[in-house]
Amino acid sequence: EGGEGGEEPLLFSMSAERPIEAGEELTHTYDALDDAQLLLCYGFVSSPRDAPLPASVRLPLRLLLGAAAATRDGVGAQAGWEVGAAWEAKAAACGRLLEPYGGEVSVSEAEPLPDALLTVVQLMLLPADDFAELLSESGGDGGGEGEGG
Repeated sequence: EGGEGGEEPLLFSMSAERPIEAGEELTHTYDALDDAQLLLCYGFVSSPRDAPLPASVRLPLRLLLGAAAATRDGVGAQAGWEVGAAWEAKAAACGRLLEPYGGEVSVSEAEPLPDALLTVVQLMLLPADDFAELLSESGGDGGGEGEGG
């Protein structure tokens, strides 16, 4: 749908934080993205004269759950509790946690590990009783999933 009077809809807008003189150079920073992300998102890469941008990666929930499952299957018996108990309910809770972020966690070499990533790891390896207690304290229902794993 077009805008008012048949205009194209506004897809991007920038606002000045101060008055700008005619002819003054304006610049825009594209966040801390590596060349692969710049190419994917914006269609270009940084020039060779630019300082290299920090590498970053987007980790989808399925990849995080796969890593947690490998931990569960590899060292779970040494944990002292059934790591796989309530697995589906914990995975559903992680899905709800990452839903606002498109089901992904962005990790950059220039930043500390994001809280969402650490929370997913902690939830997936949490004993089932502690997970149930956490849900009851937060008012969550566990997504209706069973205790199986």
